[in-house]
Amino acid sequence: MSAEFSKTMPPEGESQMIMEDEALPPVSKTTRTVTILTIVISLVLLAVGIGTRLAAETERAAEREAEVAAQRERALLPREVVVTLTEPIQYEFTFPITGTLDPIRETELSFNAGGRLDHIDVSLGEKVTAGQTIARLDRRSISAYGRLATAGVQASQAQLELAQDRLARTERLHAAGAASDADLHAAQQQLSLAQAQHAQASAQGRITSTDSSNHILRAPFDGTITRVPSGTGSVVGPGQPLFRLEDLSSLILRSGVTERALAHIQIGDKVEIENPPVVGVVIALARSLDPMTRRAPIEIAVDNPDGKLVGHALVRGDVRTGRSVPALRVPATAIRGDRSVLIVNAQNEIEARPVEAIFEEDGTAVVLGGLSPSERVVVRPSADLLEGTVVSVDSQSPGVAERK
Repeated sequence: MSAEFSKTMPPEGESQMIMEDEALPPVSKTTRTVTILTIVISLVLLAVGIGTRLAAETERAAEREAEVAAQRERALLPREVVVTLTEPIQYEFTFPITGTLDPIRETELSFNAGGRLDHIDVSLGEKVTAGQTIARLDRRSISAYGRLATAGVQASQAQLELAQDRLARTERLHAAGAASDADLHAAQQQLSLAQAQHAQASAQGRITSTDSSNHILRAPFDGTITRVPSGTGSVVGPGQPLFRLEDLSSLILRSGVTERALAHIQIGDKVEIENPPVVGVVIALARSLDPMTRRAPIEIAVDNPDGKLVGHALVRGDVRTGRSVPALRVPATAIRGDRSVLIVNAQNEIEARPVEAIFEEDGTAVVLGGLSPSERVVVRPSADLLEGTVVSVDSQSPGVAERK
């Protein structure tokens, strides 16, 4: 060995002493016993945990099997439904109605003759009486036409007299043999032409006289002016609407009712208007449905002596017939979309019944036909509840305990 290596290595005696010092101390009997017991206890606890877990899994599996069995058993049982008994009532027909309040009389006012609008005698919203002057046309052109017509009548009269004198002279000459038959025939024709011209001039004169009275526009009935021209000076034609006159002392509510309402409403029935609160009466009703709206026209007269109601306003009301009929009341939820209900018959089978129902604001429906008193009606029928299905009635259903 090299000198350096010999320096690092301890002497042989010292090496043996070091190895003896580093050896592990001997394990005592007590220590071994404790270790063995610890291992045994751990194994026992592990086995207990595994057993507990297996027992829990077994219990859960048993519960699942029991639930599946219960579900199968319930599937075999009839389906449970909540029903209610129909409630007999006396129902007074009331039908909502919406329409427009039109004036009882209204018209567009126009002149029968054309001319320049010279003067307007009324203002917008003014109340007028029958015969009152509404407006006037310029009379200057009418006066000129009158003088022209008078001159035409005078000229035709002179021509007529000349034709009569000529015919008389020709007849005397023809009798003396101094005039031919052609001359006599020509004189007769000239007289006929003069007579026709005179008649035409006279008729034109009468027309002009009538036109002279048409320059004044008068109110045909009592009412309120609801439209006037913007001013005077414009040339208007005959029949051109210029003013509008409405009689607002009474209004007519024009609307339509359904075929079902048509079967119960009568002339004379009262109608309550909501805003403002007034009462009208049915005065006309046509028993024919409009092909487009499938509603029958109806007219309701509403007095308006104080002028509170507004013409052409849209209003809502209720037709109250005052007549009661036997009916049945059920929850509104029992009425299906196809206007039918499901009932549970004596054999606990589902039956579908088409009904005539009126929905009320309190969440109920009045059935006018299709059901009998004390029948069991399904309160909330589901879409999968088919006709012919056997069901069981929920014992908590309204009226079921009383019926039993």
